[in-house]
Amino acid sequence: MLPDTELIDAHLRNVSRHGAAISAVNFIPPGAYIAFQLGQENIIAQVRHCRSVAGGFLMGVAFSVVVGRQCQTGDMLEAVAGTPL
Repeated sequence: MLPDTELIDAHLRNVSRHGAAISAVNFIPPGAYIAFQLGQENIIAQVRHCRSVAGGFLMGVAFSVVVGRQCQTGDMLEAVAGTPL
């Protein structure tokens, strides 16, 4: 498990109106909140599930706060695990 302020590299795999799939090398437990910056926008989401895949973990997140522009598959992001709302 990550400390509340640790930055990790992650990749946005797909996005929908209410959430996204994100891949990362770190496990983030379901229920945790993450905050990430995409371009100049800040987004807060709750991890709904996180499963082991080749090379790391794939998590599904539900957006809690959606700010700004549409996200594109493959965009790079940094996530902060455990960020409270």
